[in-house]
Amino acid sequence: ILAAEHGKKVVCVDLDLEAPGLAALFGKENEVRENHGVVDLLLALDGGVDPKALDASKHLIRVSDKDDLYCLPAGIPNAEYARKLSLVNPEAWYREDRNPLRDLITLLGEHLPFKPDVILLDSRTGITHLSGPLLFDLADLAMIVFFPHPQTKTGTGALVRALLAARTRRSTPERPLAPEPRFIVS
Repeated sequence: ILAAEHGKKVVCVDLDLEAPGLAALFGKENEVRENHGVVDLLLALDGGVDPKALDASKHLIRVSDKDDLYCLPAGIPNAEYARKLSLVNPEAWYREDRNPLRDLITLLGEHLPFKPDVILLDSRTGITHLSGPLLFDLADLAMIVFFPHPQTKTGTGALVRALLAARTRRSTPERPLAPEPRFIVS
């Protein structure tokens, strides 16, 4: 929200697919429409649709009337959403030539009617089949939220070491790029 208030175009993407709620965080859950959202976009991309052929702007919800702040919801969490979610398989995408997750980021970064300055990816806590690729392959910046407790010290330390050793999709042999960790104490 702060980035948008300072004139940046911000797209917040709900990639917590198992427990979608980003639209509700913005008070926009009633604006999420059937067959719109991340899951539908990922399935279209997985089905071979070219990112240039998809109009992701139809899936966005404008969060603020005065700022360029948008939410891309996961979808409406109902029985049909659960059926579609069962078809989402990020592990397989990293074994294929085309990767719908990467294509989604390309779609949002390059094929909206506006050029976002910031794309925020909201994902599940921990390292899952989806949050792992988001952190270690797609993120430029990783916001690590933790409670300062001895138990979290070990896990947070391991996560940071892994992030610093990772190379994002934008890396080249001449310029290796790791996601930059930032910390929020909760």
